[in-house]
Amino acid sequence: MNSSWKSWYRVDNVPKRWLPVYVPISYFVAALMWSYIRLARWTCRFTVVGKEHLETQRYVWVLWHEHVWLSWISLGDWRGQGWLNHPYWYMRPVHLAARWDGVETLYLGSSGTGGREALEAMIAGVRRGENTMLMPDGPAGPRRRVRPGAVLTAVATGLPLVPLRFQVKRCWNLGGWDEKPLPIPFVSRWVLTVGAPITVVPGEEVAATSALVKALNGDCE
Repeated sequence: MNSSWKSWYRVDNVPKRWLPVYVPISYFVAALMWSYIRLARWTCRFTVVGKEHLETQRYVWVLWHEHVWLSWISLGDWRGQGWLNHPYWYMRPVHLAARWDGVETLYLGSSGTGGREALEAMIAGVRRGENTMLMPDGPAGPRRRVRPGAVLTAVATGLPLVPLRFQVKRCWNLGGWDEKPLPIPFVSRWVLTVGAPITVVPGEEVAATSALVKALNGDCE
């Protein structure tokens, strides 16, 4: 097991002696996150370009890991979706907030911690009718380096990849490996560009990956 304190436990095996503290703190932090997301949505200024591509009924949304907060604020209605997510204990508030915003299923796993099994379970859920959102450089980078999960999901399910690109102004920078921007209520501005769906043909995964990277980085304009 990874020796980092972050990976001591999963959300499903936190020691019982911790639960009287762990559960209420998790709900409290989740409530703060949920409230922050709504405050930022109501007070920040953002524009969505390519709204017609959001009307795609079945999809795999794709974005860089650094833009997770921006996507949650800009879109925010996750009904009908199933997500891959970290299984570690400190992620419980995120799991709760995601459920409150409509995520139907959380598939818990990441690199080195049941990631392959979680991806297979998520693909099965998508085949049953769920949509999903993936961050191909997560969970730990390298930044903006595509891993194969999104393209594999598109091939396995036949769904198109819909790239989400963000251009941000006036945000806090949370640092870390992905230099994640965090919107400042009443101050931040950004543009969300929803790219045209990318259909992945079996045998042409390399070309599809290249097209996806260009769309996420804005290199195809």
